[in-house]
Amino acid sequence: MSESVSRRVGSTVGLTLAASLIYGLSSGIRANYGILLGPISTTSGVDYASVSFVLAVAQLSFGVMQPVFGVLSMKKSSAFVLRCGVALMTAGLLFLPWCRSLWTLLLVLGLLLPAGTAALSFGVVMGVLTPRLPQKIVPAASGVVTASCGVGSTILSPVIQGLCAGAGLLGSMVFLSVPSLLLFPV
Repeated sequence: MSESVSRRVGSTVGLTLAASLIYGLSSGIRANYGILLGPISTTSGVDYASVSFVLAVAQLSFGVMQPVFGVLSMKKSSAFVLRCGVALMTAGLLFLPWCRSLWTLLLVLGLLLPAGTAALSFGVVMGVLTPRLPQKIVPAASGVVTASCGVGSTILSPVIQGLCAGAGLLGSMVFLSVPSLLLFPV
């Protein structure tokens, strides 16, 4: 294999793994909101039903914000949107333990955190990845990135549950914010 071919293969694998890491982490966090329901209710003092309502708002926010970030990535740049997503997601994770009312939960868990995960959603991530790959590789890369959602959920479920049991909501969110911050260079 020539050096240029091996460099192209390495670049393709690296880009696909980076996209998978971004999408896997953001979708893994979003998929595990249910595990956080009890700890959020206990820590914030907001009743279980109200936290459930906030999570419903979060799902709506996620859906509404995806096309907004898609348009923003076309107007500004995909890199800008990904950086915004990492910043919003990390801020949401770090502010969540400090929410003490329904209104602060709506702001942080209902809007801020889902906006971050929306900016790191499949469409935006693949919009960055697709032009950088050979066209015949894109379907395979898309499958790998899609699979990272399940892998992220599977890995983060026991991690989040164990952290909540051992370190509480604050320790869990601080722990999750570290890999989120590490996404900046990715």
